Amino acid sequence: MISREQVTSDLNAYGVALELSDWDEPSERKEGEFGIFAIIIRVIAGLFILGMMIISIGGLVAILGFDGEWYVVTTIIGLIATIVAAIKFRNAYSSLERQYSFMGLLWLSLLLVGKACLLASLYGWFEVSWWGGESAWVVALIFAAITIASCIYYRMYLEAFLAVVTSIFLLDASLAMELARLIAGDRELSAGGAANSGDMSEVFRIANQVAFLTMIPLIVGAAALLRVQKKRYLSSVYLYAVLLFIAYKLLPTDELFRSRFIASSEELRVPANWWLNALAFVSATAVFAFIQGGLHHLAKRENLIVVAVITLLAAVSMHGVLLALCLLALGHVRHDRVLWAIGLIYLPVFLFSYYYTLNLDLLTKSYILVASGLAILGARYVLGRFFVATKKEQANA
Repeated sequence: MISREQVTSDLNAYGVALELSDWDEPSERKEGEFGIFAIIIRVIAGLFILGMMIISIGGLVAILGFDGEWYVVTTIIGLIATIVAAIKFRNAYSSLERQYSFMGLLWLSLLLVGKACLLASLYGWFEVSWWGGESAWVVALIFAAITIASCIYYRMYLEAFLAVVTSIFLLDASLAMELARLIAGDRELSAGGAANSGDMSEVFRIANQVAFLTMIPLIVGAAALLRVQKKRYLSSVYLYAVLLFIAYKLLPTDELFRSRFIASSEELRVPANWWLNALAFVSATAVFAFIQGGLHHLAKRENLIVVAVITLLAAVSMHGVLLALCLLALGHVRHDRVLWAIGLIYLPVFLFSYYYTLNLDLLTKSYILVASGLAILGARYVLGRFFVATKKEQANA
């Protein structure tokens, strides 16, 4: 059994201030602490207030007759709401307990309304056309600058999470459109036009290249945040935001689009994204090597089995399942329950989406599921029968 000294040492290595004397102190509920159900109720109340504010702003624009210059009104409202709420969070609502009080959530609603108005006004001022490229980049970069300035000026973890996800989405969409335009050149990229001309496979080929290129900075950013996660709590918020967006990008949207919106879907085969498969293999292998303590540990027989499984999952394009397994392993090793829970949620989601999008009949899918279960049970038997766990592995299990 793992000792208190070892647990204390491991937690101190991850930046948690814990002493051996803390184990003997009785647990007391501090004044102002709150339970998870109280947080949920307050968040729901805050979302209701947020909805009412947005409806009121829309009514105000209509009453004043600024339909043609609505972005002027939203800019003024966005600046006032964002500045006032930001000052409140910096001075009076910096602690986590106060942020999730009713008044804290009220100010959060005002802050979200302000950020939403600023983003909407940017679209109005620059008359954004996603395919144009330049205007989309301007909006994405300005909102990203606002997000960075906000994270430096005040600390509100929930708003930081939402703002980072939105900024990543805007930057990723701008980058994807620009890459698609560069790769396609003078060719037509309209999905409907390609479907009519019988050139839909070219659209998917370009989409595969764009998906691979846009995934690289996300994975690099996630790896960098993992290295500093134990030093700063706010870095965990950024990490979870990046992981959420990576999961969104790994959803099999191309298969769903093909099967739902293209009449000749049975005649069209979506080409495998081998570049993304290779990136998934390299990333998952790097995570496994990091957990094991270095690449030289992968030469062990039991680790070669894991590498073979990673290769198989990457070859059949189960990128989301690899992501979920990596998060489960990292959360277990780093004692990060949130990271572990994210991986636990992602695993059934990506398993379901993968089997749902397979272009096979239900009976064949059932055979595949049974075979997969037998293979997993067989791997568990082989690992338990022929490989003996060390004391350190048993303590961490």
